[in-house]
Amino acid sequence: MGTRRGLGTTGRNGGRQQRIPARYAQTYTMLAPPDTHRRRASCAEVDCPNLSRARCEAVGCARFETGWRTVLPVGSPLLNVARTSGRRFLEKPPEAGLVEFVFAPGQQCFESPHWAADAGPCQVVHSVSLERPGIFAVRGMRSRAFGERSGLWAEHWAEHWDHVYRTVGG
Repeated sequence: MGTRRGLGTTGRNGGRQQRIPARYAQTYTMLAPPDTHRRRASCAEVDCPNLSRARCEAVGCARFETGWRTVLPVGSPLLNVARTSGRRFLEKPPEAGLVEFVFAPGQQCFESPHWAADAGPCQVVHSVSLERPGIFAVRGMRSRAFGERSGLWAEHWAEHWDHVYRTVGG
């Protein structure tokens, strides 16, 4: 028993397969084109396996070479982090509500370990989502674009299937 031209099939209805005319077929799509919904990203942003973590001296960190200073407000929880970090520093008395730490050269900074490329530039083009809403469209006999209005798109889908169900019978 062959299929009749112009008829498609949909789900089961009471154990028998329901046939619907092809004119009722519509395709509902959600699109997120890369040009408008993604941006290029660095290896570090996407945790690229071509990168590894390196210590300050391996990447030529300026803080490792010359030392650095950190200024924190009195009462900041980071004061204890600096004091218990095991790094060599000079703590200047609070002035105008701020405490200054002067860290000596030759020790790991607080950003260590740094991201470093192992084998030159990465050959992969990375991208991340811009977290924009998708573009909603309907293709078929009555094509229509809904832009970013997902609620109208879903409502159109529900109305279309209700119409098909009532027309074909259920």
